[in-house]
Amino acid sequence: MPGVEIVCEEQAWPLSEHAADVVVLQHGLDFCLSPHGLLREAASSVRPGGHLLIIGINPWSAWGMRHVFARDGLRKARCISSSRVADWLNLLGFALEKRRFGCYRPPLASAAWQSRLAGLESLGEGRQSPGGGFYLLVARKLVVGLRPVRQVRRDPIGKLIPMPMAKVSRNTQDHS
Repeated sequence: MPGVEIVCEEQAWPLSEHAADVVVLQHGLDFCLSPHGLLREAASSVRPGGHLLIIGINPWSAWGMRHVFARDGLRKARCISSSRVADWLNLLGFALEKRRFGCYRPPLASAAWQSRLAGLESLGEGRQSPGGGFYLLVARKLVVGLRPVRQVRRDPIGKLIPMPMAKVSRNTQDHS
């Protein structure tokens, strides 16, 4: 399904299990009704060895703090931290391969201030500081397979030696 976009209910995707090589959730967890449900649905759609890319608003950044005071659509954002999402991914059988942050300038409308603070972008990107306005997580779905049956190595028995047995007494005396 190259180049296909799907719009559907959060927890009722029209994809079969393990159908997608890559699933991208661009701010999906930030604005959905049930982040756990959406992540479970996305995880079940990814094939073993496939990737899940999650882009979210970093709650510990100036952009994340902005949603508290916003009067626009950003006010409804959940802003779930990247470490919490990484924990959820681990529980769903994913291994985190990359965690990146971006957008280090504060949310200012003034073009003059944006140009003055342009150096924050290169400074933040160079150090990959966790203070960026958004995060990108790249996770690979682990392949769950059967464990190979190990050969049980038994010690050799060695020589078989006959053991003496108790002799049956043929004494017929009455012991009364």
